[in-house]
Amino acid sequence: MAAKKLGTRKPASAQPAKAPPKTVRVQPVKKKAIAVPGRRSLQDVVNSINAAAKTQVIGMADDETYGYLLRRPTGITSLDIKLAGGWPESSPNVLVGPDSAGKDYLLWRTCAEVQRNYGEETRILLYFTEFFPDKEFMRWAGFLVGYTDEELDELDTGLQLNGKPAQTAEERAEKKRQIGEISIIVGEVAEVAFDAIQTVLESGVCQIIAVNSIGCLQTAAKEQTESFEEFAQQRNEAMLLSKVMPKFALIQNRRLPDGTRNETTMLYINQVRSKDAVRTMPGRPVQAKDSYKAGSNSHALKHGKAVELFLHKGKDHYDEVTKTVLGREVRWETTKGKLGVHDGLKGSYNFFFDSGADIIGDLITTALSLEILEQSGSWITYDHPTLGFHVQGAPAASKKVAASPEAFAAIRNDCFRASGVICRFR
Repeated sequence: MAAKKLGTRKPASAQPAKAPPKTVRVQPVKKKAIAVPGRRSLQDVVNSINAAAKTQVIGMADDETYGYLLRRPTGITSLDIKLAGGWPESSPNVLVGPDSAGKDYLLWRTCAEVQRNYGEETRILLYFTEFFPDKEFMRWAGFLVGYTDEELDELDTGLQLNGKPAQTAEERAEKKRQIGEISIIVGEVAEVAFDAIQTVLESGVCQIIAVNSIGCLQTAAKEQTESFEEFAQQRNEAMLLSKVMPKFALIQNRRLPDGTRNETTMLYINQVRSKDAVRTMPGRPVQAKDSYKAGSNSHALKHGKAVELFLHKGKDHYDEVTKTVLGREVRWETTKGKLGVHDGLKGSYNFFFDSGADIIGDLITTALSLEILEQSGSWITYDHPTLGFHVQGAPAASKKVAASPEAFAAIRNDCFRASGVICRFR
């Protein structure tokens, strides 16, 4: 047998040829056909959403009434013009300032204007956190809230102790007179009061719901502590307001059961506290208002409000002979403004301790500045076919207007028109 030769290979040409790789055809994956609906309008989508929810979740802008032409005026013309007619409907608003700045008075003036515009249809709810309502002060401001027989009997006792006769039947009847329905919450912790306010707000029956005041809220957590040593922190009220404000705003934005808009205006009074340090303001001297900060620091209160009006004291008015203080200038500023108002607006009006805000004097001054009233030297003329007058001096013009409610209303309306303010009061 022939020996095998080791270490020898067949030449490459002698190697068996490799089969070419097979071409694998990858079949494309058939995607599931997605049903693409025909192009629909937004209205179609809105209708389907509302139908599924069985209520109107979404509305079309041109079908919904979102205007804020309904205002709650204060009766002070120069201020109402800057507020686009007054406090806006369907919104939360804050009246803030230090003690004796005139916050309560301006609230009662607003309520008085609601009574003037709505008459016996007036519906107002008031939540008092500080003390019992002072009906005498409310009536002095023009807001007619009726006395009870018990209150009138107590007043008679006081009169007789001072050697004065008791009230006549006519005087008692006048003090019992009230315009519309006024409801009051007093002596309740904030949670209970706000639950009641929520129910009234949902009904939409009130023109005004007011809280007087936020700075004195008493929560259930504080009420239930057995000693002041365990007293809950002030943050407790801020947490409550952070729930209340968004909840109430949602209610105000909802339609009432009959499909109409909830027109209730919320008014909150808030105090201020002294700042620890006062910064120098560039470009102007430090003013009294620079020394204050809001009494409630709730972020919901800060961001949720539509209008915040800051009141602070101006110069005193003196009797030139006796040097007795007769009143003061009240200065105001919109520190937040939406819904027809912008922040940074400023103005003032005069307040007298014996008669309140000089509403007629403010009207005369405003009408002169807008040239509704013409002045030539000391003579003032109102050119009107039936209500016109031509008198010498502002005091004489004030007397003319005070004697004629029709002239007051006509001049006030002329001032609104000249200022470009378009609004309604009911």
